Amino acid sequence: MNLTDEERRRAKLLNRALVFGIAASMVFLAVGLLLWVVLGPGRVAEYTIDFGLLLLMATPIARVLRTWVDDIRARDWRSLAATSAVLAIIGTTVIVASLG
Repeated sequence: MNLTDEERRRAKLLNRALVFGIAASMVFLAVGLLLWVVLGPGRVAEYTIDFGLLLLMATPIARVLRTWVDDIRARDWRSLAATSAVLAIIGTTVIVASLG
């Protein structure tokens, strides 16, 4: 598959965003753990750890959303159907988890 310069640029940007998201989540998790160890269990430590976990989960979801947009632009209907199914599963999981 030959990529255009624009596609290469977008792929590189997405890769950097994914690495940044994972690195940032690691920082929040480490800081939250450190706060928990030093200060004991508390809201600040919990919120910091929770935010790190949410960021860690959101990072691959952002990748799926980006793939969905790329599929629309490329008019790749088969891949769009698969990506839409993945997004539907993720959305259903989030809704069910928030209810229970």
